[in-house]
Amino acid sequence: MKPRRARTWQVWLAAALFALAAFFGFSRAYQSLLYSDLLAAYRAQPAPPYGVVTGLLWGLAGLLASFSVWSGWHARRIAYWTAGGMAVTYWADRLLFSQSSAARANTPFAAFFSLCLLVFVIAAVQSKPPREGKSDE
Repeated sequence: MKPRRARTWQVWLAAALFALAAFFGFSRAYQSLLYSDLLAAYRAQPAPPYGVVTGLLWGLAGLLASFSVWSGWHARRIAYWTAGGMAVTYWADRLLFSQSSAARANTPFAAFFSLCLLVFVIAAVQSKPPREGKSDE
């Protein structure tokens, strides 16, 4: 039988954060499909297909990153690219497509929080697993 992989709390949290991002991405896609008539009636910009596509991309990327961080399968490369891609798409949505001035109210905090999440993911993926017998599990 294969021995269990020891995982640090950082790996647990990074995998959970990526899974949460996947959930929010799939939720965005579902809501864009569900309310596409309402969004079209109010002429929401960008159009509902944009929400579906970006939601599915976030969902699939989050699942892939969560699985890779959890299993150790090419975890560094996938987690770096996914976290960077999510940050870029989040800021593109916020700065280019958001029409509400209220969405820009907490921009300094959002920038700080985005940076903290990126640093955490990089540090979590680079952390070494505990030695045998000293697992967090």
